[in-house]
Amino acid sequence: MKRTMLALDRIQARLESELDATAVRSERDAGYRAGISEALVQVMETKKSIAAGD
Repeated sequence: MKRTMLALDRIQARLESELDATAVRSERDAGYRAGISEALVQVMETKKSIAAGD
């Protein structure tokens, strides 16, 4: 389980970095950022669920 949490931490960091690096210049960029945000929420919910199971 520790490896899973570490992997999720790395994924979260990458998603946050990508979100910070992506400027909204078009609808496509806005959609891309929305997708990243949704993925980030899913990762955080998964981490929370795993932590609650400890």
